[in-house]
Amino acid sequence: MTKIFEHINYYDYLASYYRSRKQENSRFSFRSFAKKAALNSPNYLKLVIDGKRSITEVNVDKFVKGLELNRKESTYFRAMVKYTNCQDLNKKSQLLEKLLTHKYSLEYFDLKSAGADQIAFEVVRDPDYFIIYELINVKGFKKSASWINKKLKEPVESYKIHKIIRDFIRGGFIEKGADGGLKQTDTPMKFHVDEIKRLAVLQHHSGMIQRGLAVLQDESKAFKHFPSITLPVNHGDLPNIREDINQFLHQLTVKYRSVSDANAVCQLTMQLFSHTNEH
Repeated sequence: MTKIFEHINYYDYLASYYRSRKQENSRFSFRSFAKKAALNSPNYLKLVIDGKRSITEVNVDKFVKGLELNRKESTYFRAMVKYTNCQDLNKKSQLLEKLLTHKYSLEYFDLKSAGADQIAFEVVRDPDYFIIYELINVKGFKKSASWINKKLKEPVESYKIHKIIRDFIRGGFIEKGADGGLKQTDTPMKFHVDEIKRLAVLQHHSGMIQRGLAVLQDESKAFKHFPSITLPVNHGDLPNIREDINQFLHQLTVKYRSVSDANAVCQLTMQLFSHTNEH
């Protein structure tokens, strides 16, 4: 039987649940589930799995009954329903944190993976993490909140700075050097659940775009450069353009990323999207 705690959204969970039940009992069907759950439509489970219908607050109890969930599982399922149905990016992020907390609190769950996902989610989704992470390479870096905020254009609350540093150390992304200072490690960023990575990346880019917009509207003489082109292309060339952009970013990183004489942290965000329909 599929484990509910291995899933983040109920579409994936229900699809896995159905396949598992069908393998165990070939007579199991969408109709038999609907009957057990007291759903009016015999095809409701299939419509949800196909993404054509959603689980509402009205019928969530019926699904709990049909799925035969225990107390912990039903609590998790209700949180999963709220998360999956949510359309607001910030609220969705908060709901995901609650889901991860549920996963992390279960004694029979893989605590190492759950904890790693929690840290990775925090690190990737919040632009302050990446900025402070790179600030470590700036000459004269000090881990005190006062020094960090003197360098940042957008100050970060002291408690959050300390949390960011703790999270980086917990995740193995930075460590204390022989001189007592902080230095980056080669530990790669890993997600064990794709859905968590997707939302973290989405929120990260949204946050960086908002910061870019603030800089664009700033009338001070601070350095900024916002080039943009709109051009006609063959749709089939988009993957090649994407690869060219990735190579360009890599070349810039190799050429200009400095860990010996850096005195600033900058952001380069590139966007590639189509204004027109493919057909």
